[in-house]
Amino acid sequence: MAEPPDRVEVVRTGGFAGIPRRGAVDLADAPPEEREAIGQALDDLRRAAARPAAVAQPDAFTYTVAVSHAGRREELTVDEIAVPESARPFLDRTLAGSG
Repeated sequence: MAEPPDRVEVVRTGGFAGIPRRGAVDLADAPPEEREAIGQALDDLRRAAARPAAVAQPDAFTYTVAVSHAGRREELTVDEIAVPESARPFLDRTLAGSG
């Protein structure tokens, strides 16, 4: 597993209405178990993003996840159909915090 990040930003685009939804979580002061769980979800998303793209689904969402750690930024893009079940709770929680 990669080093847990300091901050993660999630943007969900697409869908029927086409309205982007954003959320972020700062992890610099988060408990180690939370950082580790999010690190695992990100590893699963990295594997999904590395796979060839699936056939486009009408009105499906696309998730863009920006991971910041020690001054570096990594960006992952994953189509809804490719999001692993293990990462969905993290994405949902992060977007729910966006109000």
